[in-house]
Amino acid sequence: MFSNPMVCWSCRHTVAPQDHFCPSCHRIQPLEEEINYFQFLSLGDRMNPVPGDLEREFHRLSRLFHPDYYNLRSPEERKFSLERSSFLNGAYRTVRDPVMRARYRLKLEGFNVDEERGKTPPDLLMEVFEINEQLEELSQAENRRDLTQASQLRDKLLGQAVRMKERLRVLDSELAEVFKSWDASLDDGVMPELQRQQLVARMHELLSYRSYIRNLVEDIEEKDREWE
Repeated sequence: MFSNPMVCWSCRHTVAPQDHFCPSCHRIQPLEEEINYFQFLSLGDRMNPVPGDLEREFHRLSRLFHPDYYNLRSPEERKFSLERSSFLNGAYRTVRDPVMRARYRLKLEGFNVDEERGKTPPDLLMEVFEINEQLEELSQAENRRDLTQASQLRDKLLGQAVRMKERLRVLDSELAEVFKSWDASLDDGVMPELQRQQLVARMHELLSYRSYIRNLVEDIEEKDREWE
């Protein structure tokens, strides 16, 4: 998993990449470049933290890394405490949110999810087509100052937004099931590569659908704010 062994910057004792402190001299260590958020928070490769464990680990590490404890220490220790505190905050913010957690996992698996706008779920193609038509018709009605038609279209779109938000909740439930399958496979031993690829692909598909629907809901809500 980690390409190079590490040694303590202070006493040169061997240090494991996931160790926050040297087991010999107990000084705080610099971040290992290859470590990820899951490893940093002692989750290993798992996607579902045990309830309460994530918060306890975050608070435990927050106390250990707090820069105030290192004010009178060496410049190296002050620097490393700031690095670890910053990394910890980013890790906790990402891992505690299921969608951000999945996006981060996909990045680790080589996906560039930041540049993706999502794709339409196949079972919603007709409904999405209708929503886009209604958005266009609403713009045209507003330009004509046809308030009656604009109001009717607005009500229809708000109803569509409610249904789309329900679909987001369904997608979140399906994503949670993928997490369960992922962790169950780890519990059985080393996850087979084919199964890993299938679960990652499903995770990517669900996030892509979710991104598309979320953007659509935001378009409707933005149009509604303009109306107000």
